[in-house]
Amino acid sequence: MIHIKDSRKVYETKDYKIFKTLDGNRPLNLMHVKRLKQSIAEKPIDIPIIVNEKMQVIDGQHRLQALKELNKPVRYLKNYGLGLQDVQKLNTTSQKWNMDAYLSSYILLGYPEYIKYKKFYDEYGFNHNETLMLLSGYNGQVGGNYTQNFKEGKFKVYDWDESCKKATKIQMCKSFYPEYKRRSFVLAMIHCMKHSDFNVSEFIAKMRYQQGKLKIHGTWQECVAMIEDIYNYKRPVGERIALSITI
Repeated sequence: MIHIKDSRKVYETKDYKIFKTLDGNRPLNLMHVKRLKQSIAEKPIDIPIIVNEKMQVIDGQHRLQALKELNKPVRYLKNYGLGLQDVQKLNTTSQKWNMDAYLSSYILLGYPEYIKYKKFYDEYGFNHNETLMLLSGYNGQVGGNYTQNFKEGKFKVYDWDESCKKATKIQMCKSFYPEYKRRSFVLAMIHCMKHSDFNVSEFIAKMRYQQGKLKIHGTWQECVAMIEDIYNYKRPVGERIALSITI
């Protein structure tokens, strides 16, 4: 956690132009600014914002914007050597950064892997957890520091073409299974697609006639069992495949 020395001087100004935006900081939440303006109008907030030696705002960009729009003086502390990671740490104890905020941050900094991520995320529409699994080369095993790596700017696309193929195949289930984007189903499909004898087109064709078996399951293992049951429909005993033991 970042600590500000009590002995540091608190400055005050109405020259809003001296403050600079820190590259990679999350965009302003205009609703949050609006709420702060209402709060400040009722009772002034005597909490200084924090800037670094370049006058880049480390903490309090929403307060700064609210005070600026109200034409009120801004109180601020200078703390040298702080940067983007410090902003992220500070916000874990206040208004937390979510995955969208981290994504926007690294895109603003020009990280190419995060630009690719955004393209995939927008095109296929999966939630962040599922998008991370698909793009990070998740192999059907539980575990992996995908989310933490993403937050730390370490995210890498494992195999773009393969990820797109998997996402497209999962999307093909949409017509018969509206819950196709659920985490349990996505992980189950990734697991099943590792099996060399599993044909997604055949599975979808059989979904049409067995929609009564398509249920919402809380775990990916239960979804695998459901997929296996549907896939083996009308298959001779000797040709049935055991998707549940695919490793």
